[in-house]
Parts: sequence; C-alpha cells; structure tokens
Amino acid sequence: MNCFTCWRRAAMQTRRRTSGRRVRGSSLAIDYMHKHYREEISRDMLAHMTGFHPRFFSMLFKRETGHSFSDYLARIRIDRAKEQLLLTGGSLNDIARNVGYADGFYLSRKFKQVVGVSPTGYVREPKKIVVYDLVGHLLALGIKPLGASYNQGLSSLALLREELAGTPDVGYTSVEPMLELEPELIIATDWLGRGMIEQLHKIAPTLVFHSGDPFERFKSLADILKRRREAEAFIARYEEKGKRARAELSGLVGPNETAAVYEIWADCLWVMCESYGRGVYNLYKPLGFTPPPKVKREVLDIGQPKKLRSKSCRTMRPIICSSAYTR
Repeated sequence: MNCFTCWRRAAMQTRRRTSGRRVRGSSLAIDYMHKHYREEISRDMLAHMTGFHPRFFSMLFKRETGHSFSDYLARIRIDRAKEQLLLTGGSLNDIARNVGYADGFYLSRKFKQVVGVSPTGYVREPKKIVVYDLVGHLLALGIKPLGASYNQGLSSLALLREELAGTPDVGYTSVEPMLELEPELIIATDWLGRGMIEQLHKIAPTLVFHSGDPFERFKSLADILKRRREAEAFIARYEEKGKRARAELSGLVGPNETAAVYEIWADCLWVMCESYGRGVYNLYKPLGFTPPPKVKREVLDIGQPKKLRSKSCRTMRPIICSSAYTR
C-alpha cells in the first residue's frame, strides 16, 4: 500500500467522522430547541453546546435544515402558540410567555410574519388537517381530512369508506407518509404513544385528546374547529336514533338483565369500557343497558378496559354477552 493510498483512506475516515459529528450536532441543537423553546436560546449558546464556532454552526444548521437558526426557533414557538390558541383560548400575553416571547404584541407581530395572518385570523380560518383515530369525529363535523390514520388501518372503517374516498392512510407507526402532505394541523390521541406524538409536534401544531367520554371529546373538538353548530346537529340526530332503537328494544330485555362487551384479541379476553369504542357507549347510554356490577365497578367507573383471562385466539372478534362477569 503506497503513501497516497494510506492518505486517501485516512482522509475518507476523517470525513466520515466529521460528517457524523456535524449531523449529531444539528440533531442535538434541534432537539434542545424543541424541548426548551420557552427559555432564552441564542445561536452562540447552541454553537458552544455542539462544539462549533458560531459562524460555522449557522452555516451547518442552515445546510441541514434549510432554515436559519432564528427562523427555525421562531417556527417552533409559533407552532406551540397555534396549539395554545386553539386549545386554551388564553390571552396573547400569557401565550407569548408560554412560548418564549416577552409579550403578546411581539408574538402577534412574529405570528403574522411567519404565518401570514394574525393570531385571530389563524383561529378562524379553515385548516388542512391530518387526523389519527378520531376520523369519525372530523367527518361528523363536515370536515374531510387531508390524511388520516386508524389503529386497525383506515380500510377497517368500512362504514366510512365512501366519505374517506381519496384520503390517504398515513399509517400508525411512522410520520414519513405524512410529511409530503404538509398538514397545517394534526389531531391525535394520547394512546398513539409519547414517541410518535413528539415527532408529530415537530411537523405541525398537534392537538392531543385523551380517553374519556367520546361526546365530551367531540364537543371539545367542535369548539376548537369552530363547528359547534354541526356538532349539535349531529348529536341531536344521534340521540333521536337512540330513542327509536330503545323503543324497539322495549320489553325484550328484562329489568334485572345485564350486558357487557368483551373482545377477544390474540390470546387475551378483554372487558371493554365506554371510551374505547366497540359500541360500548351506545350500549349503555342511548340503548340503556345495565352493566354487571363488577364491570361497572372495575371497568366502566375506572374508564379503562380490563384483561379478564388468557384465551387462545388468532382473530379479533367483538362479542356481547350477558352477565358472565358478575361476581
């Protein structure tokens, strides 16, 4: 091996190490900004933290992200401000302090510079939305999502197939399929998982809803999206259908009879609760069925499904059975 070959190999190894260090440095800076956007952050501070000269850090950061350090930080803060504008209805001064700005006046000026409209205008205007799980909520409000995902696959929502025609399934485990859609707002649920939700926050303002009463969640979403009238109309239709169905069942169910919803999933048997779909809310609320006391106490009142026992089963099949779990 001649000297030139040795030198070239050493140079290539050094280049790879340097390239890796640069990528790690940019990733470290980006991660820090997403976690500490409320605090004072300067270019010199991040340059020192990543071990680069400030001017070199600026050049490297723009090459890796396509944005200057100050523009990137502003976008993070404005995205968090968007979330708070939609979720909290707080004053601009309060929101400004929560996202790292001195006051509402500066936030308003920066918001219009980045978004193109004022904070008030942003709250009122329609948005391109990607939704995870709460697909039916959005459609019931008369909004067709830009993209959607469901934990069992979008194709499993057979009753919504016509309304979802042309809507891409963005999947459930990676943000990659959603990136090219460039959503303006993401609606997600907390059972999506912390890691996935953190990634979503980096793409667009993300509203995260928790488990609980589905109609309270529905009304909350309607208020955020300025669709209260549509929500009230949908709820009225739902309640009317419930009354008719309950009347049809009158006399078929005895006063002391109980009902519960179980689900066989892989090798487990679960007792389901109202906030996890499967028609449980319909069973107990509009239809008026009575749950077994133990199901009410250990499942419905807690608001979480319960693993009852192991059972070999390769398929998932919802079943309804009367008080098999009453002890």
